[in-house]
Order: sequence, then structure tokens, then C-alpha cells
Amino acid sequence: MGLMTRLVRIWKADVHGVMDQLEDRQLVVKQCLREMEEDLLRLEARLEQCDRQLRGAGKRLEEWRDEFQRLGGDLEIALEGGKEEIARMIVRKRLGLRAHIDETERRAAALDEECGRLREKLAERRRIHERLQGRAAASFPRGQESGSGLWEEGSRLAVPEPEAEEIELELLKEKARLRQAATEKEVRP
Repeated sequence: MGLMTRLVRIWKADVHGVMDQLEDRQLVVKQCLREMEEDLLRLEARLEQCDRQLRGAGKRLEEWRDEFQRLGGDLEIALEGGKEEIARMIVRKRLGLRAHIDETERRAAALDEECGRLREKLAERRRIHERLQGRAAASFPRGQESGSGLWEEGSRLAVPEPEAEEIELELLKEKARLRQAATEKEVRP
């Protein structure tokens, strides 16, 4: 191994060591929790929008079904009165209305499924967020502000290192889910 290679490796190790020293784990965890909270707010907004669209579809369906029934009564009157032209016009309207009702029912079913998936996803993310908040609170008790000197090597022993790694892993998974959701959102019209 050449001298330059060894010097470069030592320099890189020193840079990484300095970065590890500068990085405040408490601040990183707080930022990750804030990002998760923002994700929760976005999911809540999407769920609210989905519910609003579903309610709107339900209202339209109700109105169109009422109109369909009313036209059925008008059709009976036209047929009883021998007015076949009027009856044809009413049948044409009913056929168009039936197509709107069928399509809106299909869309409402799809919206209902999407709202259900969003509710499940939101509940799962809330559970993860609450669990991570609890772990962060246990790792960083109140009063231990960044740079206060209270966080020392000895206090790290109170919380095993794998839990901190698990937190970071969960946060990485959440970020990957956010990226995937954003990609899916871009793909969907």
C-alpha cells in the first residue's frame, strides 16, 4: 500500500470522525420526527380530500338516483298518455343518467378503497411516530438540551445502541415510503 493511499485513508477517517463529533444525535432525531409529523399532516390532508370527494360523489349519486326515479314516473305518464316521442326523450335521458350513475358508483367504490388504504397507512404511521417519540424521549430526557454537556458517553448506556439504529432504520424506511408515495402521486393523473 502506497504512502499516498494511506494518507488519503487517514484523512478520510479524520473527516468522518470530525463529522460524527459535530453531528448532534438529538437534533438529528428531532428533525426526523419533524419530517414524520409533516408526512402525517400530508397524509391527513390527502385523507380529508379523499373523504370530501367521496361525500361529493355520494351527493351526486343521490341526486341522480332521485332524478332517475322522477323520470321513471314521467315515463309512465307519457306512455299512459300515448306520447311516444316524449317517452323516447325520457328513455334517452334515463339511459344517459344510468351511465353516469354506474360510472360514479365505480369511482366512488375506488375512492372508498383509497380512503381505506389512507386510513390504514395513517394509523400505521401514527403508531410508528408515537413509538419513535417514546424512544427519543427515553434517549433524550427533558432538560438535556443540545450542547448542555449533560449527554455523555455514560448516559448512552441507559439506551442500548441497537434501538438508536432501529430508529434510524425506521426513519429511512419512512423516507423511502415518502419518496415512493411522491412517485406514485406523480404517476397518477
